[in-house]
Amino acid sequence: MPLPVRISVKTSIPAKSSGRLLDALTDLIRPITESRGLKADMIRLQREEVSIKIVQLSKKRIEAERGVITPIPLKSLVPLLEQSSLEDPEDKTMISLWANLLSSAAMGAQHNVPRYVSILSQINGKQARIIQKIFVKKKRKIQKINADLLADDLWAIDQAGILLRLRQEAPVIKMDRMLSILIEHIDIAGVAVNDVIFNRGQEQWDGVTKNRKRPLLEDEDIIDIETLESLNLIKDISFKYMPFEDYEISVFFYRVTPLCIEMFSACNPDLFIKR
Repeated sequence: MPLPVRISVKTSIPAKSSGRLLDALTDLIRPITESRGLKADMIRLQREEVSIKIVQLSKKRIEAERGVITPIPLKSLVPLLEQSSLEDPEDKTMISLWANLLSSAAMGAQHNVPRYVSILSQINGKQARIIQKIFVKKKRKIQKINADLLADDLWAIDQAGILLRLRQEAPVIKMDRMLSILIEHIDIAGVAVNDVIFNRGQEQWDGVTKNRKRPLLEDEDIIDIETLESLNLIKDISFKYMPFEDYEISVFFYRVTPLCIEMFSACNPDLFIKR
């Protein structure tokens, strides 16, 4: 039996070629490293610009309220300043929320600041505006919200509360009016109603269509809504095909959570009555 043939191949890159390869890699990397150095300076300056804006706005609020400044624990202050400085300087919504949270913390009004910092750092201006839209609806004149009363009202906005309302109204009013009353019952601050639908056999009554209203939350907002749900800021409490007399009722809606009310009352003093 012939012995197996061993093949040994030795290669080496000539020094001249190796040098050319190293030069080529250096030329390729140099503009990247140089641009990153410049970018690092720009990022640092931008973060400083954002921090200055936030501190200035916070100072104005404290002066306007004639608040007494108290020391902010480092566990709250350091993450707040670090995370807030990462915002886009043109995002007025987020800058305002951070500034208000800083002033709330400085006036000793909030004790859950680290949690709020964590949540704010995970949302963007569009998502914050969705929350604000749920609070104020589409009203031109915004009335300040009592956070405690709102929490109580939202506690009663669920499937059982809707069924109770229907039992109170159904025997004496027509379907169209019942839809209107039901939407008025649940379409309060902190609740976003997408639709209310009654079915009876082949017949269907659509509350949004009957009342000529557009849903507060659009289909294009779905990714942002899912993000807000994951952070426990809003909750989907929709239900479908609930039996009621001869009808099946479906209601599609979201409501803000107690955590959301607490956080936004700290970050949006113009919207909530001061506790």
